[in-house]
Amino acid sequence: MRLSIFVVPMLVVFAACGEPPEIVVEPLQVLSWVPNRGAQCVAARAGELVAAVTFSDDIDFDSLNADTLFVRQEGGTAVASQIAYDKASQTAHLTVIVDLDLGAVHELVATDEIRGVSRGHLATELHSAFATISPAGCF
Repeated sequence: MRLSIFVVPMLVVFAACGEPPEIVVEPLQVLSWVPNRGAQCVAARAGELVAAVTFSDDIDFDSLNADTLFVRQEGGTAVASQIAYDKASQTAHLTVIVDLDLGAVHELVATDEIRGVSRGHLATELHSAFATISPAGCF
């Protein structure tokens, strides 16, 4: 009986000595996209399209690159772009540096490899589809 009186409190003490688990209550989210999902007549010339993605947490800049945030023709491959990040607004700005096809559907993609400092990764890959200006212009 005396042994159990000693062992049980010691188990409780030793169990409390480990590192606490890290719990992410709310994962990283995209709060806004520019161009917005479904936007029409978006600029298509190199340098004119500056996409922006605002996140719910400060982003670990090492996780933000051409493989994790990009523009592509719907279902195609990523087009050349430059990424800048504004820590104060938690917004990534992506400038497309090649001409996009006119009158085509493109998408801004944020992959689940993008990581927030406090909230971890995006839960899934996200897409925001938009259409570039047509050769005839916008009506």
